[in-house]
Amino acid sequence: MIERRQIWLWAAALAAMALIACSCAKVERVGDEDPEWNGLTGDMPVRFSSGVSTKTTTGLPDDATMGVFAYYTKTSNWSTSAKPNFMFNQLVEGDDTDSDGYSDVWTYSPLKYWPNTTNHKVTFWAYSPYDANVALFNAGANTTYTNDSKGIPDIRFTVTDGKTDFMTSDRINNRTKPSLSTPVSFTFQHALSLVDFTVEKVDDTDAFEVILTSITLESMYKTGINRSDAWRNYSGALGSLTAFSGSQTVTTTETVVTDSGVMPIPQVLVRPIQGDEVKLRVIYTLQARGTSTVKTDAHLLALTGTWERGKHYTYKIKITPDLPIEFTVSWTDWGSVDNYHLSN
Repeated sequence: MIERRQIWLWAAALAAMALIACSCAKVERVGDEDPEWNGLTGDMPVRFSSGVSTKTTTGLPDDATMGVFAYYTKTSNWSTSAKPNFMFNQLVEGDDTDSDGYSDVWTYSPLKYWPNTTNHKVTFWAYSPYDANVALFNAGANTTYTNDSKGIPDIRFTVTDGKTDFMTSDRINNRTKPSLSTPVSFTFQHALSLVDFTVEKVDDTDAFEVILTSITLESMYKTGINRSDAWRNYSGALGSLTAFSGSQTVTTTETVVTDSGVMPIPQVLVRPIQGDEVKLRVIYTLQARGTSTVKTDAHLLALTGTWERGKHYTYKIKITPDLPIEFTVSWTDWGSVDNYHLSN
């Protein structure tokens, strides 16, 4: 009896020690498709930070969000056959802690932990802003991308009011557990184009008062699938974006049109096969000095060229009373200085 009791006490002690040991480690399940990872433990959480490029790197704005995909490849390097078995469209939310307008702290739940096994690697990719119902496709195909798919997904995006930016990150390859809790730092690129306007009156005699009331971009594709640095499969009815609606006095000095920045999907502006083109509609009122007569003019102008991904286009509109509108366009790289990462 004494021997049996000693054996029982010894077994109970071992069980207690095992329980204490388990309570000190954190176990994160990635998916049933990878049983080996399900049994691994980690003691350092994966943290994130972000930046916007092309010219310099700054953080994303306050309250920005991103959807993160992460690929655990054990000791192998990243390849297009890797699956998002570690994170799949994981919501990561930013918060501004020092009132500088940029997200300083990024949080998500549940936390994931770096694999403790030496040389085990995780690759990361993200888009912003996050969409819980994002439409994902296998690269270059129209089949649905799932957590059992391979490589980086293509994403369908629809422009609504033109005030929501859409960005994708550079891929961060083959990261292993850091010695310190160093965040995974994404660099995002603008996937859309930025279009804004200046306006100027050409009237040396100052005989007319010109009030700008509306600028609209018309007959454009508003839905497409983003694939890395390109767009494909434009779809849906052609739509329009209102860049300005209000009342702005036009002077003989070139002036930025108030809040006129909109972000369309990159696209060719003249489409001979479809027989259409993107157009610019400008509406203004015209009043001769010393009279009460107000005339409304509407001009529909055909645009040419291409809106490219990550480019900032400024259309310079010149209004001469009773004559056709003239305009020129200039463009620059859309860098962090012009960060229009807005949300609806």
